Amino acid sequence: GIAPLFVAVATIPFIIRGLGIDRFGVQTLVWVIIGYFSLFDLGLGRSLTKVIADKLAAQDFDAIPALFWTTLAATLVLGLLGGAVLAASANWLTHSFLKIPPALTGEALATLQLLAVGIPIVILTSALRGVLEAQQKFFGISVLRLLLGIYIYVAPLAVLVFTNDLVVITAVLLAGRVVFTLAHLILCARNMPGLFARIEISPRVIKPLLTMGGWMTVSNLLGPILVNLDRFLIG
Repeated sequence: GIAPLFVAVATIPFIIRGLGIDRFGVQTLVWVIIGYFSLFDLGLGRSLTKVIADKLAAQDFDAIPALFWTTLAATLVLGLLGGAVLAASANWLTHSFLKIPPALTGEALATLQLLAVGIPIVILTSALRGVLEAQQKFFGISVLRLLLGIYIYVAPLAVLVFTNDLVVITAVLLAGRVVFTLAHLILCARNMPGLFARIEISPRVIKPLLTMGGWMTVSNLLGPILVNLDRFLIG
């Protein structure tokens, strides 16, 4: 929706004023990283959408729980891997690659390390969204995206009333992501209760999903770069 754009235009000048130019640069990088690490799902969320949609069309409901829980487990593992990569590279990113001003290096490093903890939550959402898209629950998905899009700009502004600490702001943003993920989980449970009647993880179903998601990973990789290049350069 266009509402987050209007919210961004209205709030960013105040966020810049509250954070200062240097901190706002780091904050833009936080926004980019949170979105960009969704590529670590290797296209599993989109693959799950197609496969579950096919199962629903064939009325093969018994196969869906294994697909869901296996994909959820796989995306969690990938999210942990992504978090580990970010945590391991945080020091290099802070001191070498991103050229963070010396006065902010400690704060920026702690922020990146906190982000590393939140990456698995971001990745899990892709699998949950895949189930909802397979059921064509686009209204619910759109509402959640709208609320999240507004939240990522309003939350930092609200925190600035109390502090301009980037670690605190990042923690609040990640808390919103946790709520966002739980909301997807609740929608999944409400629209397809059978998913939670039988928890089953079957490694044999993951290979076809990974194969199908391979080309989608390229899209996931290039998309955020093109969309967020301006933010990255400004940061």
